[in-house]
Amino acid sequence: MKVFILLFFSILLLNANTINFQEKRYIDAIGQTILKKGKIEFLENQTILSYNNFQKSLIEKEGELFVKEGKTIQKLDSSNKEILKVVFLLINTIYKDNFTLLDEFFTDDFKENIHRLTPKTLLNDYIEYVEFKKSKKLDFITIVMKNQDTITIEQSDD
Repeated sequence: MKVFILLFFSILLLNANTINFQEKRYIDAIGQTILKKGKIEFLENQTILSYNNFQKSLIEKEGELFVKEGKTIQKLDSSNKEILKVVFLLINTIYKDNFTLLDEFFTDDFKENIHRLTPKTLLNDYIEYVEFKKSKKLDFITIVMKNQDTITIEQSDD
């Protein structure tokens, strides 16, 4: 589940290849908010997600998903694979402003410069909705999970 959430945090989309972000995650079960910082790197044939002061990175390359820890890279097992592929599709299509690809997986209700994405497919089992606003930079993205955990991401300048 951490990997799944990490992917959504990566929707910090600009025209740059590396985007820094701050994540604010509310965990409903324990009533606690956690703050983290991280980055996403958009390379020619892969996307790399990582948190500051965390040893693991998540890599999407040519439709395959990997976890890198130090010099060791392991392919993700298939139990999380399909959902994560959709998440990477979401990340990359928003990064490239290609919202037509999102139509296969989400309904987009756009009002007052805010996108509200409601899942159509298997993501509906995990995600209640996603909201984001993107101008010249990502103003915010909020992900509300079915279990009422909430994740808010903002692009940071550091």
